[in-house]
Amino acid sequence: MGHYYSRLIRSAFGGGVAGLAFIGLSHLNASELTLKEEFGRSSLSAVFDEEEDDAKFTYWATGLDFEHGSDKAKAHAEAGRRQRDYKTRRSDLTVNHLGAGAWQKTDFNGETVRLGGRLQWREKTFETLSAQSYHESAAKVFAYGYQGWDVNLAASHYDYPLKGDENKLGFGVAKTHERGPLKLTTEAKAGHHWAGDRLKFKKEGGISARWDPGIKPWKRSFFSADFGQRDTKADEEREDDLDYSFWELRWHNWHPAGGPNVIDWKLKASRKDDKEGIYSHRGMGADLQWRTDFERKNIKLKVWPSAGFKRMTFWEAEAMTYTKKTLGLGASTRLGAWQAKAETRIEFYDYPKRQDRRTYPVARLHVERTFAETVDLSIGAGLRDNLFSLSGKVGLRI
Repeated sequence: MGHYYSRLIRSAFGGGVAGLAFIGLSHLNASELTLKEEFGRSSLSAVFDEEEDDAKFTYWATGLDFEHGSDKAKAHAEAGRRQRDYKTRRSDLTVNHLGAGAWQKTDFNGETVRLGGRLQWREKTFETLSAQSYHESAAKVFAYGYQGWDVNLAASHYDYPLKGDENKLGFGVAKTHERGPLKLTTEAKAGHHWAGDRLKFKKEGGISARWDPGIKPWKRSFFSADFGQRDTKADEEREDDLDYSFWELRWHNWHPAGGPNVIDWKLKASRKDDKEGIYSHRGMGADLQWRTDFERKNIKLKVWPSAGFKRMTFWEAEAMTYTKKTLGLGASTRLGAWQAKAETRIEFYDYPKRQDRRTYPVARLHVERTFAETVDLSIGAGLRDNLFSLSGKVGLRI
């Protein structure tokens, strides 16, 4: 059965590109080309929301995106390369990827439906752990928007040069209900994973609700709950291949506080169980932010002080258990054609199992400008303790 889906995906790449191009090019009237570059130093803890160790690395990433179409049909293609070099471990990583997709809106029984598909190729190469290196070919088709229903079918083939191939076949469905101020979405996914002689079955479920009560002290409330089984291979940033189960709850609220002032707060609780790894954990967190605007003459300034609390408990790697407290301040403004956004915060960590406390300063700056309504330029810089990163993006509209 796995070999059948391997041939299916290869045939999709052979004949699917022309079909995607036809869908996306049937309503052309605008193009956008974007070049992205990023380099610097980071850590696994920062990349994975502090759910892994703090191994540090130097990285470089480049990418090129092309988009052409209108609000009726659109085609998209991208290519990129990312490298990660460690100082303390032997798992330097290089990722190359190519992707192409297209969608088109059509009328079906009086409903506007978005039909489309996507093809993707990805290569992960480990410099010393060559047995983990692989090539991935993937295809996906979808139909969104018919009477609130969204459906998709996806297939992937993984080619490991030094061990057996793997294949995945997955199906997803979601239904959205809207009634007055309430919008409710339920989602389910199921997938088969053939890994050599093993057959794995994974499933996911989720529900989200957005409520716009329309009353003065309460602008909006959003709640989501997700649960199921996944594997880490689905995340491009991951370097391992582990199965895990999870659940996650989020609650986010916005409250007007008079004039330009808005207070928003978030609560989160989660749990993750690695099947073979050492990073199983449960966590909880809370964030509070106050947003306000200041305007004087031609300058408009948005400011948002914030505070946060987070606790993560690891029951296999107990020394990683920590409590984190955060105090921050952010601001953004527009000066003519320029837009700027700056954020700074201080993070206080307490590791009770190893009797260690640490304090990290964090700062980010992002600047954008549009030239002649056809060229967009953005530059960003980040600093966390002694880890510095720089990013740039140039967009050209034709």
